[in-house]
Amino acid sequence: MNCFVLIKNRNSIGTRSNFFRQLMYAMKWLHAGTTMKKPLETVIRSNGLTLIELVVAMVASSLVVSLVLASFVNINKGFHFQMAKVTQIQNMVVAKKRIDKAVSEMAMITSVHFRQIDYATGISGRPRSLRFAGDTLYQDSSVVVNGISDFSWRLERPDTSSRAVFVWEAVAAGSWIGGAAEVIVEDSERGK
Repeated sequence: MNCFVLIKNRNSIGTRSNFFRQLMYAMKWLHAGTTMKKPLETVIRSNGLTLIELVVAMVASSLVVSLVLASFVNINKGFHFQMAKVTQIQNMVVAKKRIDKAVSEMAMITSVHFRQIDYATGISGRPRSLRFAGDTLYQDSSVVVNGISDFSWRLERPDTSSRAVFVWEAVAAGSWIGGAAEVIVEDSERGK
């Protein structure tokens, strides 16, 4: 009789999972042959979720979603910041390599001016010049590197011999870079 009442009231139960759970409960009760403390009709809940339960679920899920979105935004900002730093470092490394390549060709410095150094290359001995103008470093008329500032150089001589160290410094991509190369200084430039 109680099992019939359960099936008869199926439309007022709410969800199917709740219906099948109650059906299994009723079948266990019938199979065990024991009496229930509550009648089967009072065990079945027919009104589904209350408004309070829905509001609590929505608030909890909106908090979780907002935390996930906030962490995603922070991760995205960090990613873009790191990409900008990587680009800056790559630009700095490229500028240093290009300047080092131009300086490594110097074999003998023939004359030194305020923003220009004339030198002879090591292999052929042909005359070349390294000139800094604006934010660009030129080797003869070709551009070595753009976007550098405060490019400076000096010759350091340990003694009065013709050997010297050409030391250069610059600011590229917002960071200081520098390098050095051993050169020979021509007799006319040794005293400068």
